[in-house]
Amino acid sequence: SDAEPTRIIGNIYISSIAPLEQALDLFGLYKITHILSLVPDQLPPYKNKAWWSQYQHKQIDILDDLSSNLLKHATEMNQFIDDALFPPVLDEAGVVIPSTTPSAKEKHRGAILIHCVAGQSRSVSACAMYLMYRYDLPYKTALALITKRHGKSITMPNDSFKEQLASYDTFFHRPKAIDTKSGEYKQWNMTRKLKIMGLGENDLDGAWRPRNALQTIHHDEDSDEEEEAERVVDETTTYLRCTKCRYVVAQSTNFIPHDKPTVDSRHATFRARGGPSHRRFEMAATSCSHFFVDPFQWMKPELDKGDLLGKFFCPNPKIKCGNKVGGYKWDGMRCSCGAWVIPGVHLLSAKTD
Repeated sequence: SDAEPTRIIGNIYISSIAPLEQALDLFGLYKITHILSLVPDQLPPYKNKAWWSQYQHKQIDILDDLSSNLLKHATEMNQFIDDALFPPVLDEAGVVIPSTTPSAKEKHRGAILIHCVAGQSRSVSACAMYLMYRYDLPYKTALALITKRHGKSITMPNDSFKEQLASYDTFFHRPKAIDTKSGEYKQWNMTRKLKIMGLGENDLDGAWRPRNALQTIHHDEDSDEEEEAERVVDETTTYLRCTKCRYVVAQSTNFIPHDKPTVDSRHATFRARGGPSHRRFEMAATSCSHFFVDPFQWMKPELDKGDLLGKFFCPNPKIKCGNKVGGYKWDGMRCSCGAWVIPGVHLLSAKTD
């Protein structure tokens, strides 16, 4: 029936939302103890606390949409599935035996249901991501395994999720955890957002909306300039401010690092802008003139214009500062150190400090 979950491998099951709507006895039928829900809304069976009390539950707020980022949830999803399949083992005295990393051949000791609304895209993608991580399967192999068990007609991850699974495989190399603060991830996520724009999405709010402190800069109205200058999010996070009005425009957690070319690299010398091609070649500088960043919320009005390149001016809401603090060039730009960075969303070191 439509409400019957599909067993993929071991004790991993996927389904639509139907088993929840019908309040199936998932433990009695399949020994399922954990449920991973990939839906943004309230879940059935509504107000049935007795039914829900039987299960450990995690809900990921995500839509089956081209702008949705499933990869950023990899860490919590993989950990939750691991906890379900490999619960703690007790010795004869009832003491937990220290756990070790499960091997690919270790038998599942628990069972989990991974579901979305239709059981076709989000649940399939989350399951594939776990199979890639736990059993070191290539993206296409993991998806083929699910298709064989679940059925070709209902194994249909959307195109964006397919690309994210491919990136998880070849770019990130199937880790259990994705460091969403790393430069590698930020560069990947920026490229993903560009692809969304290329697909002609009308509403980029899902891509640009600040989801955490990394994309939102908080200004304390009561703090003086010296106190605000010393503010940090943690021991390694600092603020960047406009040199003209001292308004905070960025924080270091959004910086996207880039590698400076070596002296013998072909990027160590480059043609000077505006000069004769056969004469004016310059050596790369020893320091960088740009801070390349993952966009902040205040940049959104400029980025939403849809232009290939543009400028950022200080967003101070109290005064019209007008200081040009940076810009963007979607097809990439060269830093003064010689590195070519794509996309070139940046702040100028000469206009911020």
